[in-house]
Amino acid sequence: MSFDNSDPYDYSQDIGGNTFNRSSEASINPYYSSSQQEPLEDFETLRRKAKEISKREYDLERREYEFQAKVKSQLLNNNNNTAQPSLNFVEAIIPSVNSRAATATVPKNFPFCYPIMYHNISSIPPEFMRRKVVYMGFVSWIIFSLCSILNAAAAYTTVFYPLLIKGVPLEITTMMKVQYLVVATIMIFFLPPAHFFLTYYPLYKAMEKGTVPRFVLFFISYGVVIIFCLFGMSGFMTYGFSGIMIAVYFDPHIYGGVIGGTPAFACNVAMAIIWLLLAINFIVILVLGAVAFKRLKGSFKQLKDFGTTFVDGMNE
Repeated sequence: MSFDNSDPYDYSQDIGGNTFNRSSEASINPYYSSSQQEPLEDFETLRRKAKEISKREYDLERREYEFQAKVKSQLLNNNNNTAQPSLNFVEAIIPSVNSRAATATVPKNFPFCYPIMYHNISSIPPEFMRRKVVYMGFVSWIIFSLCSILNAAAAYTTVFYPLLIKGVPLEITTMMKVQYLVVATIMIFFLPPAHFFLTYYPLYKAMEKGTVPRFVLFFISYGVVIIFCLFGMSGFMTYGFSGIMIAVYFDPHIYGGVIGGTPAFACNVAMAIIWLLLAINFIVILVLGAVAFKRLKGSFKQLKDFGTTFVDGMNE
């Protein structure tokens, strides 16, 4: 038996010692690539990297063991040595996570001058126009706040601007004027925060959470503010509103032009239009919110079931 001098670990030769033709393999095997001819890294480099990976795995295992031991010791100290030492890692870490989550608070960022709450419209999900409706509600709150200032300006113009009176008695007394000014002034400081927390904030939470109770509060709050705007359009002086009724009192064309005040008339007509436009705006937001609820829940059946359950609970 004869043996050739071929290297058994030389893969460039076949069994008979003949040189292996790689081009022939490329013609036979379509998946063959010439980039496989030379190894990417030598054995010494691979051995060094494998050693480093093993060392890192050992360090991770050691740190995990030390962390588990630390958590278990803390639990034993907090529970007066009543905790079970056989608790695994998941059972040990869950109470700590729950306690931290219960006490965790989101950062306060609104209002900017003195933050008392967290408010971020960009965090509202954009699907079903939810974020768009919240933006509309926020802008409407700003306009509503400006409307309270315009209402007070119309009240001061109505009271202090001299009237042309020629023997025709007015049903507006001094006490009514004082009450008109006082209530209209209070509205400047009361209406903006009241509208934000009682009307806009239920809308914000309804679009953020998407739950049925939140939407119920949103529907009720916007129904109330729509009635409020329509009542303000009527212009009852003793309630601090500038609107239609005061405009009629101060119309310069009544009684043949012998009574009236053009600035007061114009201010109250303008306020009546503003109150009406605000009511229409809030109706649009209410409708868009109802559309978002239907697309989110599929129908209004959940809203009906919630109302039925609430009424039954009240009757019991």
